[in-house]
Amino acid sequence: ALLREEKLSRTPAQKKMASVYVTHLRKERGDSKAQALPAGASRAGPKLGRDGIVRVDIKGDITDQLIVLINDSGGLVVSAAPKYRIMTAELPIDALEAIAARDEVRSIMPVAKGITQKSSVSEGDVAHSAPSARSFYGATGAGVKVGVISDSVDYLAEVQATGDLPFVDVLSNISGSGEGTAMLEIVHDLAPDADLLFATAGNAGPAGMANAIQALTQAGADIIVDDIFWLGESPFQDDVVAQAAEDAISAGVKYFTSAGNYGNLNDTTASVYEGDYLPSSFGGIGEYSDIHQFPGSSTSNVALSDGFVFLFWSDALGQASNDYDLLVYDASGENLMDWSRNVQDGDDDPFEVVQVLAGEQIVVARYSGVPRFFHLSLPARNQPALTWATGGF
Repeated sequence: ALLREEKLSRTPAQKKMASVYVTHLRKERGDSKAQALPAGASRAGPKLGRDGIVRVDIKGDITDQLIVLINDSGGLVVSAAPKYRIMTAELPIDALEAIAARDEVRSIMPVAKGITQKSSVSEGDVAHSAPSARSFYGATGAGVKVGVISDSVDYLAEVQATGDLPFVDVLSNISGSGEGTAMLEIVHDLAPDADLLFATAGNAGPAGMANAIQALTQAGADIIVDDIFWLGESPFQDDVVAQAAEDAISAGVKYFTSAGNYGNLNDTTASVYEGDYLPSSFGGIGEYSDIHQFPGSSTSNVALSDGFVFLFWSDALGQASNDYDLLVYDASGENLMDWSRNVQDGDDDPFEVVQVLAGEQIVVARYSGVPRFFHLSLPARNQPALTWATGGF
């Protein structure tokens, strides 16, 4: 009942904000409906930086007036991709509601995290028989521009000093792990005469990734490769990064991305559960008239590793009117540990995300609307992640 009262009482601006921000702000202000919520819930809390700064993804129309308001609020625009209606910004958490109240703003969510799909050792040159292809076909990459997107090209000067890399046209860079340098080395090994370009995705969010794709395309890249997996990318529909990649392909670019190593169903390391929402025969819990019934008549999916759980369902991006929530209970199933309870009322993304620890129970609950096909994922590399899993990524 407390959860229901809190969600129903949100203002129009709060409905656009991630529930973790709403709960934090309402508790800070002494709001009775938020103060009464379980103390342990939303344990992760918003990731606050200096002076209460949070890094967020803002979706909507990226107008000059919005950018001015962000700056006047003590914020900073990290990256903006107006074409794809998204920006990443740093803002004082107390300023989020005023930003969300703007008509052009559709949602404010924690910035999507980019994960590099890296490996310590690469034997790709030999594995792909590239030496034979270079010898037989004379294919050395001459006349071809290859653009690389990763977090950074740290250590580039050192690698160039050893002769392992030639000149690289660096369009943008944010210091990070140096994974981009390693990728460039692999490309150079396979195609030693190709011209090399680099643009960072870094920690600039999906907007920064879209900008990197556009920059490399405009710089004349014939091929673009990336190793960035963005937590929160929709499996059902082309989101921001996929749209930018499609635009590059339409411009004649060949685009390749790393699939990562997130296990598979046959090896019992699958990190995904997909299926139609099935109302439990056991009924609902609290405010929820029903919750999803997993195989074996189970009303939860037990996490087998720590991480972030993502829930997507088959509503259109920016048009979700079926409202689903994610709840996390302890191993006993008695204590609510965390939740993700964003509002989906017709102009939102069908998406929820919450932190989970191994052994905890994940519950998919329908707050309102009709049953939809959904995708639940707990990305974990080559290790068991979910008790109930299916094929899919």
